Amino acid sequence: MVAALTKGDFERLFEAPPAHDWTAAFEAVEDLNAFARKVDEFSKESKRWISGMQQNFEKAAADIHEKVAGVPLADVRVMAEPAISRMIEAVEDCMKAHGEPIHERAAGRDQLSKLRQISGPTGRYLRKVLNRLEDVRVERYNALVDLYYGLLALRSEFAEKDGPSFSDGSSLRDFLRSKIA
Repeated sequence: MVAALTKGDFERLFEAPPAHDWTAAFEAVEDLNAFARKVDEFSKESKRWISGMQQNFEKAAADIHEKVAGVPLADVRVMAEPAISRMIEAVEDCMKAHGEPIHERAAGRDQLSKLRQISGPTGRYLRKVLNRLEDVRVERYNALVDLYYGLLALRSEFAEKDGPSFSDGSSLRDFLRSKIA
């Protein structure tokens, strides 16, 4: 029955975010309105990815649960744990890439520092667009964090349960205190 699970079942859990080369975008922009349009496109593309990623994860997780229903946990673990662990590693890599603010990245730092020195209404407008760009990066990062914890939870469902389980808070508290003392 576990043979019904395929590598593709697990690959559907995570689709990498669309990549964007901001260094090239900064060089190709002729005016602030064109830059603002690029940021708007990036924002829309990111929102589609986040929405699709969440739906894909939910559907893929439900399909995996359906396929392994009634199969011994030990058999499922053999296939599920390595595949989900690879997905977790991929998400961690994406989180690292999205964890650094765009203005701190070495690739675009020089161009951005020059742009941030512009003053007056133009400078304010530019900083507003750059802040919106940073907001999109944060949204993507947060979506990746949510996915990361979703994958951890899914992996834990198939993990070997060798420790105690707790039905109430007091037994959990007593167990934790015994480990500390």
